[in-house]
Amino acid sequence: MPQPALRLPRRRTVGLALAACGAALVPWLACLATGLPATYPAVRWPLAWAGLDALEAAGLLTTGLLTARHDPRHRPAAAATAALLVADAWFDTVTAVPGADFASALAMAVALELPLATVCAALAARAPGDTRPSGPAGDAVRRPARRTQEAPPPHGGGTGASGTSERPQQPIRRPAR
Repeated sequence: MPQPALRLPRRRTVGLALAACGAALVPWLACLATGLPATYPAVRWPLAWAGLDALEAAGLLTTGLLTARHDPRHRPAAAATAALLVADAWFDTVTAVPGADFASALAMAVALELPLATVCAALAARAPGDTRPSGPAGDAVRRPARRTQEAPPPHGGGTGASGTSERPQQPIRRPAR
């Protein structure tokens, strides 16, 4: 059984609580920026990065398959995947040592992670009824409109004493075969 949508007062309370949490993080950011050591040994460093990349792979697979099936559940999958890809690009570049490691991280971010994140974000943000194809020219490319033909007038003519229609009738359209 589907869950009912949040009622307005409850949604407002949740929204304000989330905004308050975001505001409370601002002073915490200053503490982190000034209080953390410049380096820190990570015991499970390979596991952390492999786990992040596994989540990205799962997100891209899920988003791709749901999008291909025109399943509306692709939107939350695409939003989560976009966030993971941006986080990966960020952490790859800021944790890389100067030189070839940084150049490699920057190349991956610019050539793969951020463009994929942009595609995922665009998929997540599309309106539910938007049928435009995705792609670099998404706004410029339109699917051809279906041709229609007018249906024959109904029997009885629908005209008054003057021989004209007493109220305008909308033509009935049906798809051309």
